[in-house]
Amino acid sequence: ASHAYAIMARREAGLGRHDSLSPLLEGWDARGAVCISIAAYEALEWVQALVRNALTCGENSTHAVLHLNARSALRLEDLHGGLALEPGQSDRLAVTQRRLVVDRSYGSILYAHLLNMQTMRETWPGHCQYMVLQSSDMLWFRPGMEAAVREQRCSPDLAPQNVDVVPAHRARFGKHPFYQLLSPNLTHGLHSYSFHEGSFYPLPLVLTFKAKLDAWAGGPAMPKALQAGFSPEEQWLQTYALVSGGCPLRPRVLQSTERQ
Repeated sequence: ASHAYAIMARREAGLGRHDSLSPLLEGWDARGAVCISIAAYEALEWVQALVRNALTCGENSTHAVLHLNARSALRLEDLHGGLALEPGQSDRLAVTQRRLVVDRSYGSILYAHLLNMQTMRETWPGHCQYMVLQSSDMLWFRPGMEAAVREQRCSPDLAPQNVDVVPAHRARFGKHPFYQLLSPNLTHGLHSYSFHEGSFYPLPLVLTFKAKLDAWAGGPAMPKALQAGFSPEEQWLQTYALVSGGCPLRPRVLQSTERQ
């Protein structure tokens, strides 16, 4: 029922069929390369483990971009030669030069990944077709994630939900001014809330989302975007993916805390 409701909601909003390709994905290669965005802050040894793990488990076409928290003592120059990558891996890694002060549950987490997306496009023009978000406490256990990304196109728990049916503390995020631009009707609109770690999206979708956020903020990463509370990394991009039509709708499986 929720799936059918979401299809009607998108149609009523003029967003097209749920199974059609959004105009923002025109020219996008659904069979293309999957790239990983890593947001980290730890010491060199752990950052080395993160990067080597991602590149070793990934396909040869899978590239990674690293953002280092400005609060980290690790310097960018420490990375040169300090990561001890396997032969051929160094060409598959880029480091975002701009370093944000990243705080948990604020917009800075999301924006660090958006800066990594920009680095992907500038370093390997036309190569990355998908972006996977990886946190610094996340490792890959085996190869093969790219096949799942290409098959599903967007994170599997991107699904419509009514903000009123999830716990009350989540309803607060819907009142944020930027969220109101994405999906203003909290009782009848399209909304999504999911963990950002391991989520994935077509790169053109992330690009247009960043442009929308920058336009609202008055420029790249203005304070009102970086300091937005209520975990924007778990809501904003996910909801934009639904509203834009860039991701397919799927039936939502409620977590145990949401059934209460």
